[in-house]
Amino acid sequence: MYVEYSNNTLGETRNPQQVETKLSDGTALGRPADGWQDRQLETLGLYPVAHVDMPDDTATATHVRTVELGTPGDPTTATVVWTARDFTAEELADQAASAETAAAKDVLNVLIADVASGNQISTQAGVVSALRALAERAADDTP
Repeated sequence: MYVEYSNNTLGETRNPQQVETKLSDGTALGRPADGWQDRQLETLGLYPVAHVDMPDDTATATHVRTVELGTPGDPTTATVVWTARDFTAEELADQAASAETAAAKDVLNVLIADVASGNQISTQAGVVSALRALAERAADDTP
C-alpha cells in the first residue's frame, strides 16, 4: 500500500500495482509492464506505507485505521496506526443479531442431525423447536 504525499500533506492510500491508478488530481497512470518500482512512485508523490496488523477487537471496542508519519515531513516513515474506538449502538445491535442467528443455526443443525439419525423428538417443545428451526432454514435458503 502507498500513500500520496505532497505539500506536507498526506493524501489517500492506494495500491498502484493495480492495472491503473489515479492520483488525487484525476491523472490516470498506466502500470508499467514490470510493475511500479518505489523510486518511480516517489517521483509521483506515492510512498510505501509500513503495514501494521489490526489489533483484535474486544467486546466493546474496534479499531480505526489511519496513516501517519513517524517523522513529521518525511513521507518515507508513513505507517498504519490503529486507534481503538467504542462500537456504535448499531454495530452492537448487528453483533447481537449475528450471535442470535448463529445460535439458532446451531440448534437447527443439532435437530436436523437428530432427525437424520433416526432419533425421535418426543416432547412438544422439541417438535416446536424443530419446526421453527426448519422454517428458519427454509427462509435462509430462499433467494
